[in-house]
Amino acid sequence: MESLNRRLDRRVPVELFVNQYVDGRPVLCDALDLSWSGMLLKHRQEPPDLALYAVEFGLPEREGSLWAFARPAWQRGRLQAVRIVGMDREDNRELARFLAERRAA
Repeated sequence: MESLNRRLDRRVPVELFVNQYVDGRPVLCDALDLSWSGMLLKHRQEPPDLALYAVEFGLPEREGSLWAFARPAWQRGRLQAVRIVGMDREDNRELARFLAERRAA
């Protein structure tokens, strides 16, 4: 059986709302886990078929949203793993701090 966990960096389980932008419109989905290089999303409907899109998400106990560009890695039904391919430097630092705190806990 093929493993669903192909990421090299450790995942952190989360319960986050994520807006995935399709043609400029937000499509709400849930992040189930998060790492520095990507996230596992559960869509409420069939995921869009795009090669690259913007995602917006907030982190618990932090103000504001983080933005990234993501590419789909794989999809199974409404589950979709995405690879983060671009992110603002400050958003990237905030994500790294959050992940380090969660891994240390």
